[in-house]
Amino acid sequence: MAVVKIAGKQFVVAQGQIITVPYLDLEIGKILKTKDLLSEDQLEFEVIDQKRSEKIMVLKFRNKSRYQRLIGQRTKLTVVKNVIAQKAAKTEKAEKPAKIEKIENKEKSSAKKS
Repeated sequence: MAVVKIAGKQFVVAQGQIITVPYLDLEIGKILKTKDLLSEDQLEFEVIDQKRSEKIMVLKFRNKSRYQRLIGQRTKLTVVKNVIAQKAAKTEKAEKPAKIEKIENKEKSSAKKS
């Protein structure tokens, strides 16, 4: 499972999964490369299809004035398939030095108590 950001939206995808995303200006068969947001792995998606969504109807209506306007809208969509997930080369992180406790403060606080 991976979380990717395509066209400003985040999607959870698995290897070989087909998803529908907002329109991307790519030809069918082209490869889209992105990174996993969680593990920085390289992911490749193949564009399978360019299509349009179902029509959404919007009706403007004013009561008692015979005003009606019916408008339909179909947004463009792109269908992509997760083809390849390549692991990112992990660099070894340098260990952080251990916290050094201030001994002076402890000695001062014990001296005040006596």
